[in-house]
Amino acid sequence: MNPTAEERRRRYREQGWWGDTRLQDLFDHWVATRPQACSVVDPPDRARFTDGAPRRLTWQEVDDAVQALCGVLIGSGLRRGDVVLLQLPSVHEFLVAYIACFRLGLVASPVPVAYRAHELAHIVPHAQVRALIGMCRVGGFNHGELLMQMAQYPHVRAVMLWGETVPAGALDLAAAMRGQAQDPTLAARLQEAEQANPVTADDVCLLLWTSGTEALPKPVPRTHNNCLPSRKLMTEPAGLQTGDCLLSPRLLNTMGGFAGTVMTWLDCAAQVVLHQPLDLSVFLQQIVDERPVFTSGPPALLQQVMADPQAMQMLANSPLRCISSGSAALPEEVMLRFKRECGIDILNFYGSSEGGSLSATPRDMDDLGARARYFARFGAPSCESTLSSARYVQTRLINPETELTVEQPGVVGELCFDGPMLFGGYLGMPEATQAAFTGRGEYRSGDLFEIAGDRGQWLRFVGRRKEIIVRGGMNISALEVEGLLAQVPGIRDAAAVGLPDERLGETVCAVVVLDPDAELDLPALTRHLQETLKVAIYKCPEALLRLESLPRNPAGKILKSALRKQAQEAALRDDGSLERRGPKR
Repeated sequence: MNPTAEERRRRYREQGWWGDTRLQDLFDHWVATRPQACSVVDPPDRARFTDGAPRRLTWQEVDDAVQALCGVLIGSGLRRGDVVLLQLPSVHEFLVAYIACFRLGLVASPVPVAYRAHELAHIVPHAQVRALIGMCRVGGFNHGELLMQMAQYPHVRAVMLWGETVPAGALDLAAAMRGQAQDPTLAARLQEAEQANPVTADDVCLLLWTSGTEALPKPVPRTHNNCLPSRKLMTEPAGLQTGDCLLSPRLLNTMGGFAGTVMTWLDCAAQVVLHQPLDLSVFLQQIVDERPVFTSGPPALLQQVMADPQAMQMLANSPLRCISSGSAALPEEVMLRFKRECGIDILNFYGSSEGGSLSATPRDMDDLGARARYFARFGAPSCESTLSSARYVQTRLINPETELTVEQPGVVGELCFDGPMLFGGYLGMPEATQAAFTGRGEYRSGDLFEIAGDRGQWLRFVGRRKEIIVRGGMNISALEVEGLLAQVPGIRDAAAVGLPDERLGETVCAVVVLDPDAELDLPALTRHLQETLKVAIYKCPEALLRLESLPRNPAGKILKSALRKQAQEAALRDDGSLERRGPKR
């Protein structure tokens, strides 16, 4: 029987897993105890990808900015429970916006900077977004104009932008915050607002969006109490101490970025050095200049570093102790070489926006090979983890059709989660919510695992039930891409599959059947998706294969395995039948 929200609240409070602490309370503690310590450092190449010079801020300076932004938000008529969309790159303003929203009881809803009108036109009305916060420019794209397009919805109160060329109708945040900081009544107004609308730990503070297991992103509400159990996910396995330096190339709009960077920042007063966009030379220079003890990197980045002897020597001479990774399978060689040549432990993580979480760390696995292949089977009697966060995670493998428990090693089942980090259901999507939970109330991950280890203490990832393409750590829905391809003139039938890529893991390959006499090449397809349909660039196919027909089973479903094989064979032949973006691999 699926427990109600009140039953979950009562159970977790009785167990001591939920309490009254809010995220801003962690922040306020460090402002009070470490006001002059460095809190956050902007990317050194910030001016290359967005407006503003890079800054280093103390905890007090971050708090001053938070208070000024709170004053602006209150002045714009925003109140507790309102949803604020945050579309920002990894700069210090993102952390400021998070804390300001939490302090006022606003729901911060971060989205990727790669999203365009196609994605935002789904998100903004569905979540009834009241305000949008962003930068005027990200890379060469005018984000200010994009966010102003969303002001067409009647529930949007304001568009607020940092940057040099704020469009008409938007609020210039830098100027507005300067005005608030100079207002002697600011502190009194903030205190009055907090007392009039007190924020509780059971309030929703975060609205994440799934990144591609369905045709459109699904909204995942998370409370302070959902978030707080994740505060030790990185701190403990990385052995972080108060004030340690953390280099974060993670995107702060994702669950991985929030749990791995924001929560770690708040848990141990980490000095967070931000990095965006991913650039290996800048990343390595930050390791030299900032001397972090902990950082993150997808398998593709680790492989790049490993292929460069000079980079490996640089890491060996640095104070770096641990690197967290995830999003794709991690070759055993990566674990072995980083430990042997650099003395660095690779921590492997699995997670979802909904709150499922697994890890493979030295705290649970001494064997490097096992750490590359398996995750600790949290919640199982045979798994004796020393991580405090492990007690918050209960797992079960089920037969996807019957929901019967799978206990036998080597038998594939769908991984399900229970525990205080889990969300309670998708916002405004009752059917999707019902499908996401078992009859017992566990979250169905949609991912397939099997039990492993001599005592059944580990889990091995096998594959995904839902069709997604993982490009550089970003989940892309094949179903969504296929829906977009169907809107392109001249395409009669289409499918999207993942094409193996040494650098990114996978890229999107469009397999199409054209109408008679229709012509279409990859540049034309990309132009239509970007300029007409306003699709994020990372979702645009990077390969195009034209066929006379798509293989289907007797029920009419496209045979994706056959298409992947055809696309891979065409790539190997390199005879021009597969058109690819960029240099040939």
